Amino acid sequence: MLGLGNGLAKKSLVRRLINTYTSDFSSGVDGWSGSSVQGTLTLTGNQDSIDSENNWLKGEFDTTQTDALSSIIREDTFTDVQLGDRFSVSGKIRYISGTDHWDGSDSVAARFAPAGSVNANHGAVAYFLGVQDESTTFDSGMIDDPVGATGSDSQDLQIAWLFGGDKPKAGAVFYVKDIVVKQYRTS
Repeated sequence: MLGLGNGLAKKSLVRRLINTYTSDFSSGVDGWSGSSVQGTLTLTGNQDSIDSENNWLKGEFDTTQTDALSSIIREDTFTDVQLGDRFSVSGKIRYISGTDHWDGSDSVAARFAPAGSVNANHGAVAYFLGVQDESTTFDSGMIDDPVGATGSDSQDLQIAWLFGGDKPKAGAVFYVKDIVVKQYRTS
């Protein structure tokens, strides 16, 4: 045994925070819009007194959604997404049940893609269940899958309702707030 490896410097990979998006719905929709929506999705910022909290973003669908890509999106949020980047996402969501606007009274599943569209399979996606008629806090921690591909939509944030039993129906209402997305890179 020569012990050659004992004195060699080892480079440790460090994951560092390189970008953070924090939503601000206090004066508007903060750049969010509908994507692949049938009919009209009306987004309204600065919604107050929802669970005794202010500055929510409200979304209301006027048509039952049938497209698997029906979502809200914030384009060009991160301009430097690279292969291997990792993300975390947190925030609050509230679904208003109304008259079966979310297919029953069970929890509603949403898919959050912090680095590209939900259909592009870039990796880095998180799923959250929201309980109807009460605020649900979500926090992904570090999303296990790193960004595995980049494309023209890699810089977009997207929240979608992909699952048949959880697609919004005409009159469906949701609220979101306090969305924080963090982008990490290993160096």
